[in-house]
Amino acid sequence: MASLVVSIPVHNESQYLERAVRASLDSAAKLEHDFIIAIAEDGSTDGTYEIAKRLAESDSRVHVFHSESRLGRGEALRNGWSKLQGEIYVFFDADLATDLGFLTILIDQIKRGYDVVTGSRYLPGASVRRPVLRLFVSRIYNLIVSTIFATGISDHQCGFKAFSKRAVDELLPLTTSKDWFWDTEILALARRKGFRISEIPVKWKENRTNKTSLVRLLKDIRVHSLGMVQLCWKLLRS
Repeated sequence: MASLVVSIPVHNESQYLERAVRASLDSAAKLEHDFIIAIAEDGSTDGTYEIAKRLAESDSRVHVFHSESRLGRGEALRNGWSKLQGEIYVFFDADLATDLGFLTILIDQIKRGYDVVTGSRYLPGASVRRPVLRLFVSRIYNLIVSTIFATGISDHQCGFKAFSKRAVDELLPLTTSKDWFWDTEILALARRKGFRISEIPVKWKENRTNKTSLVRLLKDIRVHSLGMVQLCWKLLRS
């Protein structure tokens, strides 16, 4: 068992992965924890898995959980975390959109007794740089989710989160989303179950400028709208 599990979910992230793992190793090594870096490789076709294997072979602290086919972000994290034992679980996106300087604060909040800690691009003190249209859609989405599910959270989808062992053990089996909606689902379930949740303002920069097309935006809207409908139905039945 490692006291800290740092996870990086990846699908076709060959341009980002090595830098992300190196930065993760450097950042985690500064913390007072024994740790592992867990790469949740999700059916990549661009050589990401080969890079992940090479990194794991060169450093015993790096582990790879591979899927031959695309699982989706949520399923990839469930797949990896179900095979790991840790005291604190962290994940962030491979493009390092969130400044890793906030990793210490993220983990300290768990040590202070919070069960779930999530980065926020929209709290006072946060800094965010992203295209105006995506920023507008994101703010509207978060307002809708916070209202419908009474989460009191300003930013559900920021890919920078930490969980206590208790939260992972109890919440992970309850999640069913396989895609990007998983971030919202687990926060809504955590609030519903009475877990202590903290948000911290972070510095965040959009690094995927080649993926902000209208087609991608419409796909994201469809995925998250369907996710909200499914989550509403699940909560009504529970």
